[in-house]
Amino acid sequence: MSARENRVALAFCLLAVGGCMRSGGSPMGIALREMTQFESEWKNYQRLGSLKALAVAGDLHGVYVSGFAFAYPIQALANDEALENCEERRADRRVEDDCRLYAIGDDQIQEAGAK
Repeated sequence: MSARENRVALAFCLLAVGGCMRSGGSPMGIALREMTQFESEWKNYQRLGSLKALAVAGDLHGVYVSGFAFAYPIQALANDEALENCEERRADRRVEDDCRLYAIGDDQIQEAGAK
C-alpha cells in the first residue's frame, strides 16, 4: 500500500471510530457506564482475599483518599493498616475529613455518602 493509501485508510478509520463514539460513547456504539474512581477501587477491593479493610476520607464522589490492607493474620491488623495508609494519603493531599473504615472484610460498613 502506498503512503497516500495508508493516510486514506487511517482517515477512514478515525472517522468511523469518531462516528461510533458520538452514537454511544464507545467505539462499538454501545453506551458504556461511566465508573467513578471510587467505584473502580471498590470493585478491585472486593476481589481481594479475606482479612482485609478499606478506609476512606473525603467525598467519594469528588476529592477523597483511601487506604487498604489485605492478607493479614487477624482482622484488627488489617483495619489498623488501612487507617494508617489512609492517614498518610490524607496528610499528603490535605484532605480535611478524618479517615474512617468503609469496609471490613467483605462487609461494607458505611454508605458512600456518609461522613
